[in-house]
Amino acid sequence: MNHEQKYFITISVIFGFGAVILQTLFVPYLEIADWRPDLVVVLVLLIGKRFGCLQGSTAGFILGAIQDSLTS
Repeated sequence: MNHEQKYFITISVIFGFGAVILQTLFVPYLEIADWRPDLVVVLVLLIGKRFGCLQGSTAGFILGAIQDSLTS
């Protein structure tokens, strides 16, 4: 495993779980006229831009599955 893959995994785990936790706890209070920001989508877009489409889609799938399992 090279340095870039370790960096991708570290960034995805730390910021991914942080985004999911912030999304479930604080974002419902930031609602503006039925509009809520989606921090997980923003993170997936940033990961895709930085690491490429394969890592972005992998992070999107994993973070989306985690978010769906934790939220109603």
